[in-house]
Order: sequence, then C-alpha cells, then structure tokens
Amino acid sequence: MVERQVAETMVPEGFGQEGAVVLVGSGDSYAAALAAEGVGAGRALDPLDLIVSPPRGPGDAVLLSVGGRSRRVVEAARLLRSRGFRVVAVTGDERSPLARESDIVVKLVYSGLACGVGAARHAAMLAALAALFGAEPRVDASLAEEPLPFDPLVVYTGVGVGAASALYTSLKTCEVLADCAPWWHLEQFSHAPVYGTRGDTLVVYPDPRCARQRLAEYIDAFREAGFEVVLAPRLDDPWSTAILHIAVAIASAAAAAEERGIAEPGYRSHPALERLTRLIYLEE
Repeated sequence: MVERQVAETMVPEGFGQEGAVVLVGSGDSYAAALAAEGVGAGRALDPLDLIVSPPRGPGDAVLLSVGGRSRRVVEAARLLRSRGFRVVAVTGDERSPLARESDIVVKLVYSGLACGVGAARHAAMLAALAALFGAEPRVDASLAEEPLPFDPLVVYTGVGVGAASALYTSLKTCEVLADCAPWWHLEQFSHAPVYGTRGDTLVVYPDPRCARQRLAEYIDAFREAGFEVVLAPRLDDPWSTAILHIAVAIASAAAAAEERGIAEPGYRSHPALERLTRLIYLEE
C-alpha cells in the first residue's frame, strides 16, 4: 500500500519552491503533519490555532483530512487560499468539502477504518506526504511484528519524526482503551514531566538522524531514574521510520486489545461522542 501510494502521488509543479510550506490537520492528521515537520518538510499547524493567527503566503498549504470533512481543516483551507497560499488537499475523497476548497487534490489509496480506528489510512497519508517531498519510503513489515507496551501508564516519547509517532500512539490509547497515555518530546520529558509520571515504562521512538550515542545518554539516565525503557525500531531514513512506527503502534494496539478482550474501541461508549462528532465533522 505504501509503494502504491508513493507511485500514485503526483507532485504539483513547483511544490515547495515559493514561500513557506504549512501542514494542517486534526487528530491523527495533525500527527502526520508533525511527522512532516520532524523531517523538516514544513511547519505543522493546529487548524484552530491557524484560524486565530493565520500565516500569510505565498507558499503551499497542505491540508490533511482522510474523509475531507474535518470542519476546522476545511475552514483553514478557505482562509489560507485567501491569504495567498496554494492549497493542496491530501484526502481519500476527491468530492469532499476539503477537495472543493483546494487547488490540487492528492488522493489517498486507502481511507477506511480497521477495527474502528485509523490505522492503514494513516500510513497511506504518511506515504503521500513522503512522495510530495521527494522521498520513497520502504518498510520491512517484519520489524513491526513485535508489539511495544500499550497501556495508559506507559509514557511515549520521541525525537524528530519519533515525536509524531509518540503522539499517534497516545491517540490510539485514547481511542482503543478510552484512557490516554501521555506523550512528550524526548528532550522536554527529561526536564519536568519525568518527575511526576504515573508509570515506570518509557517507550522511546527514535529518529535515524539522532546520534546513537546521544540517544543512549538519555536512555541510560532514564533507566537510572527507575524506568523500564523500550526502544522502538528505526530504519535508515526518517519517512520510512515514521511509517514503521505506525505499523508498530497498530500491532501493539491489536495485541493489547486481544489480551484485554476488547471487542470494539473504547471511544464508542463515550457519552459525548455524538456531540463531538457533530462538532468535528461537516455533515454529508
């Protein structure tokens, strides 16, 4: 699927060559935007923050929404066009409200849910972003077979693209377990949060550009502080690593769900789900 997405993603002429590149998304899509920022491909923006304090073009604005109906993302697309940006929608629906507000549409090859949560489609979005920025990620699926700890008491941290992976895994604990694990940038966790975390298990998502010796300094310090540190696998380039981390996170969620006997994602039983859904998404 990753290879197909890369092959089918057409890069707009002159993309990223004039002005800033901003990437806007909510939820999982914000984690994808943060991964692109971690690579150095642009600036990740929360859509509501952007609406409050919008940047000014020219440049390319990449708007991320699998279904193309995320209300604030659509509003952000409209606003960014009015401020001189060329809007590129990365979405699974070429007829969605987001697509209609965009100059160019990059279609995802997969946009469905797996067991009620965003999984494969998030990997497709990362592959589309990688292709837009001239990368060709390759992922060895066998590296994702060993699950990592998946629990609300686990702390997820990362550096570079790994920070986006930590956020994504935290979002999956919220959805599957209805109990959120914390996530932090690795450097930030070492300052204050380390002193007050509830659990003693730390999952570290690395970036291949971070020197192993520097990463080892953090890991040794956290182990000395009493943490069980689990290091996620990484590949030779950041985009491939980011996609691998998503596969690992989903394998971990699946293993935890099976072990706990979870038949459906925990978010579905939340009393505010219907209200929140109306708040987040535009109606058909």
